[in-house]
Amino acid sequence: MSEQVEFLQEHPSLNNEFFENILKRKFDTDAIVLKDFTFDGTKDDCYGIRMTRVKLYYSFCDNENMDIVCSTFMVKTRGVGTDAEEVPGKRNVFLKEAIFHVDILPELYRTMNEKISDTVFAPRCYIAEISSSLIVFEDLCKKSYKKVDNCMGLDYNHLKICLVKLAKLHAVSACFGFKDPPLLNIYKHPLLTSDTPEFLQFFEKPIKICAVASASWTGFEEISSKLVNLETKIVGKAENLFKTSKFNVIVHGDLWSNNLMYLYDKDEKPMDVIMLDYSSGYWASPSIDLAYLLYSSSSSVVASEELCELLHWYHQELISNLSILNYPGCFPTLDDINEDISANAVPIIAITTLVNGFRLSEKAEKKNISPMVEGVELSDYMLDLLSSRSFTKRMEFLFNYYDSMGFLD
Repeated sequence: MSEQVEFLQEHPSLNNEFFENILKRKFDTDAIVLKDFTFDGTKDDCYGIRMTRVKLYYSFCDNENMDIVCSTFMVKTRGVGTDAEEVPGKRNVFLKEAIFHVDILPELYRTMNEKISDTVFAPRCYIAEISSSLIVFEDLCKKSYKKVDNCMGLDYNHLKICLVKLAKLHAVSACFGFKDPPLLNIYKHPLLTSDTPEFLQFFEKPIKICAVASASWTGFEEISSKLVNLETKIVGKAENLFKTSKFNVIVHGDLWSNNLMYLYDKDEKPMDVIMLDYSSGYWASPSIDLAYLLYSSSSSVVASEELCELLHWYHQELISNLSILNYPGCFPTLDDINEDISANAVPIIAITTLVNGFRLSEKAEKKNISPMVEGVELSDYMLDLLSSRSFTKRMEFLFNYYDSMGFLD
């Protein structure tokens, strides 16, 4: 059975009528006829989510020669297999992402009201069907946006471009959420809580395994001891990760290099970035996105002091955008943001340790967390990751940085 036939059997709603309606929405016309469609490869993402590129061949009825044109779209669906499907269903990832694109994002753009122009936060969404766990997006590759090499990570310029966009997203979402609109309710329920089975997988085990592994790293005896002490505190600290702070925004919730696509100039310098996968967002401190991005995805060429510079840069951009938008609440200080990072550091360290593993490990199959979903113990998975020299070298740098910042005390 071909991959395309199998995919269509799994998702019977993906037919000629469905895709023709996508084209009519894209071009805002009924004078269009779909001739054919094909699928150009699939990629299973974290938690059994599948991204598939579809090619649509069509013609416009008002075209005298009825020339056939091709456009591509990205189709997001659940993956195959009972176990892989259960987790997204429990956490309503499709519901949350659909609400973001259909309801929240238009409100954010309206909130900007031309005060912050030419800002695009996400790929255009053409349809979101909750019942069939199906979302169709524009293909950003056709606009020359590219993904970075996850193994290389993000250098200073890539991080800076991302933080400019993130500051705008945080500022406009803070303004939108200030009056506590009903649409915000779903963002008050995070994906992970202490009641979900994966809670300890994400937070407790990475700290425990890194404590054992770092004991054999030269000069890391003291840090290893601190990690051992953190094991007893991690659950309580992780629960606090999802609580609100003095200043709150819609956080992306999974902001790392794999969920970013960059646009480059003729000299291959990054000019813009668009964030992908808004299924993990919730209402909380912006420090969560900041620490998650910097600790999971910064490349080895980014020095410790540059991480601090980037936080300062983000704060300047945030305050500037809040001022432009006439935010009615109290503006957060840089100290406020640093205090929130420090308060949330331990669980963020745990989860970004996993992300660094997916990003850097040569043995991480497909670089996703499906082994966890499919029943493989995280301890076994982490031990596999720790066999990667690029991963352990990065973690040696990060643990030294965390220790210098007092995060491990």
